[in-house]
Amino acid sequence: MADIFCPDDIVVDATPGACGAIVHFEDATTPDIPQAQEVIMLFEGAAEDDSPYIENGMRLDGNGLSHIDAPWPIPCNNRQGAAIHPNTSNTWTYNDGQPFTPTRLFVCSTNMRFTTGDCGTEFIPATTGEVTFPDTPEWQNITSMVWEQWGDDFDASMDNFRFIPSAVQQTEGLESGCFFPVGTTPVTFSATDVDGTVTTCTFNVTVRDVEKPFLELKEFTTALDASQLAKITIEDITTSLPTDNCAIDTIVISRTIFTCSDVGTNEITVTVTDVNGNVSSDTVIITIDGSTSNSGIDPITDAVSCESYTLPQITGENLSGSQRYYTQPNGMGQSFNEADVLVFSDFAAYPVQLFAYDGSSSKECKPQATFQLTIETPSQLQPIGDVLACENFIFPEIDGTNLSGNQAYFTESGGEGIKYETGDEITRDPEQTYPITIFIYDQTSTAACGTEVSFQLDLTACELEVNIEASQNEICDNDISSIALTAVTNPENALGTYSYTWRKNGDPDIVSTSKTYNLIPAFTSLYEVTVVDDGAAATVNTAKASIEIQVNEAPIIAAPYAIEICDTNDSGTGTEVMDLTTLSDNISLDIENTTVTYHDTQEFANSGTSPLPSIYELNMPETLIYARVTNENTGCFETTRITLVLNESPVILLAQNYALCSSNDDNNSPTILLDSGLETLNYDFEWSVDRGNGSESLPSTDASIVANEIGTYTVVATNLDTGCSATATTIVDAATQPTEVSAVAEVSAVLNTHRIQASLTPAPGDNSRFQVRLDDGIWYDMNARAGEFFYNFQGIETGNGVHQVYFRDTIGCFYDQVEVLLVGVPQFFTPNGDGYNDYWNVFGSNQLLEDSKVSIFDRYGKLLSQLTTTSAGWDGSFNGEPLPSTDYWFTLELNDGQVVKGHFAMKR
Repeated sequence: MADIFCPDDIVVDATPGACGAIVHFEDATTPDIPQAQEVIMLFEGAAEDDSPYIENGMRLDGNGLSHIDAPWPIPCNNRQGAAIHPNTSNTWTYNDGQPFTPTRLFVCSTNMRFTTGDCGTEFIPATTGEVTFPDTPEWQNITSMVWEQWGDDFDASMDNFRFIPSAVQQTEGLESGCFFPVGTTPVTFSATDVDGTVTTCTFNVTVRDVEKPFLELKEFTTALDASQLAKITIEDITTSLPTDNCAIDTIVISRTIFTCSDVGTNEITVTVTDVNGNVSSDTVIITIDGSTSNSGIDPITDAVSCESYTLPQITGENLSGSQRYYTQPNGMGQSFNEADVLVFSDFAAYPVQLFAYDGSSSKECKPQATFQLTIETPSQLQPIGDVLACENFIFPEIDGTNLSGNQAYFTESGGEGIKYETGDEITRDPEQTYPITIFIYDQTSTAACGTEVSFQLDLTACELEVNIEASQNEICDNDISSIALTAVTNPENALGTYSYTWRKNGDPDIVSTSKTYNLIPAFTSLYEVTVVDDGAAATVNTAKASIEIQVNEAPIIAAPYAIEICDTNDSGTGTEVMDLTTLSDNISLDIENTTVTYHDTQEFANSGTSPLPSIYELNMPETLIYARVTNENTGCFETTRITLVLNESPVILLAQNYALCSSNDDNNSPTILLDSGLETLNYDFEWSVDRGNGSESLPSTDASIVANEIGTYTVVATNLDTGCSATATTIVDAATQPTEVSAVAEVSAVLNTHRIQASLTPAPGDNSRFQVRLDDGIWYDMNARAGEFFYNFQGIETGNGVHQVYFRDTIGCFYDQVEVLLVGVPQFFTPNGDGYNDYWNVFGSNQLLEDSKVSIFDRYGKLLSQLTTTSAGWDGSFNGEPLPSTDYWFTLELNDGQVVKGHFAMKR
């Protein structure tokens, strides 16, 4: 069902001189119903020259004449469209009355007029070409439209008329732009959704009549007739009869009959009331001509009385004593004596004109006076019982008989105090003491009769309401935190004092008398609170509420325990990865509908946050984690501690390869010790060998065995305390000897920066690895390249010029040594006499330098000095004279015939 929203109620004043007004308002809105697609009329169907013409559901009916031509050549742009002839029109309707909204059309001539069939709103195109209809409520959702040739005597033509079908319809004749009469008129909109369901909404259009009747009086003179009376009518005293924009209801003239006692000028009042209660009133002078010499009765004032009226004594001059009251002049009609009591029922209508007349007087003009009497009967008000209300009270319609229409409610007697009309609302005043007395008072229009009844109104009689707010409605049976049940009252504050009593499961025993009841329930239970306001009326001073607290069973979980895990070394020593989900079945003892998560703190386990990943890495000897088992249906959970102990697996120190070294002793075959590096007392050992034809267990259970044949050896070591085991495998093969080893260096190099290159050529098919050492240094793995092994020693000090290079294989079957001789040449010296570097000479192996000779030259080749390698060296002089700082050249002639040349610097 689609929603439909009407505009707000509208209140306007009637148009002056009219009993209503043209009212404009927006259409209802239907946000849930999409707007229909625009429909276009092309007037391209079969030729028609008679009505009706129908296209796309739109029907054109000629009014009086057959005149519609479509399609028709129209005089613009050579178009085909529709034409109507002078002084003709047609009425448009869509789908038998479905509303539509015209949007635009192509106008070929402006001599046309469109008028809504609803309330006659006009639209006259001002230009030719594409023209848009007014975007106003008057042209939206219309049910019919008139197209009329207008303004001249030529055909009117158009093309491409467009409109949008509408789902919204309203009360016919009450559309926006229509004339609404004075009063309240309900306007109903209806909307039809795509399923055909109709939804309606209604709003009121109220037109107020605020215009008074038109009244224009004129003075009037008349004379007493033969019966000594004069009568007037409304026509006598008005320039024209009173009129009103709606209608005249009553015309009241205060006096219409005059006697000889009224000779002279008399002021009378004329009151005109229209049908909507608007009043115009004015006074005018009436002049009565005639003799007044015999008139002797004093004037009597018009009277208004409630229920009864006592006729006053008739006074005057020269009265006979027989004067009486009559309903007609000159002693005619019904008569009454002075002091007679008249009641409301004595006369059919009011006001009534009575005449005091002295018929026994001997005067020519009998003494006579007239006055108007109105006897009003009081209203009969229907009493209202005392009212108990909460905070506010809307005054109901006042019932009774003979009501004046002015009846109302008052806070004080006699129509005094604050006045409330029917439908008004009175709201509780916090400063007021209740109950209060309310008076229903009615009085007649002349205020002669007033009637009153009263009742007691108590605005503090709010029905007490209570709700229970629970800090939580469910709890787990392992929870230790309490639930707070709080009684929340409405009103919040009591007229007196609130008292609370709590009970459980209907038991009469009271479990608490506080506003808030704190509890830790063991089982699902129903809790009820009763609240009493000792200051409120007994009928509304008590309220009850109840709430059930559900206690759910927490999962059953294993006690804290430890799990020992072996470090397999697959993830690195001291690190192990495990799948925590493998623990879940042993933790939760009621597996269904539970979820197990793991956390690294108790706080995270309690809150269920920051769960550990399923694949968990251990890197400590002991790790404490917390398992949380949660019931998926209730959310209840339990936690436990798990200690994950990471035991070190045995570390077996077997090398990857061993070699059985060759032996020249035919009586003893070569052997090699395979040692696990572990203690026999702490471990269990299982040895096996694969000689190429399958694995074979060996009888040894020791930490080591002696191997005397080639093969693949495997040992499994198991820690007797933890049960953790490790496996190691090594290959025992026959050893071979390298074919060549060498170590070479430049004979002469810069002092202390020598480079020694060691090389080794293995035997064909030898897969051994080799190491090299310089002097007493550490062993270095040699680098394999192109079937050979190399290693370079860099930055070697010259020392005594003799260095030893040692070679070995990694399986202990090969060992060799090569000696390297070096000579070091200083690159500079400083002969400044400070005791440091004052002489220049070469250093190195005595084997090379013994009997060697050094010659020193300047840059031009001049021999400056010759010295032996055993001397202190050159002091930087020539013939006793110091030479300058610069570069000098040397030639070293070694004892083996080698000649080394180079240069050095002298710095002073």
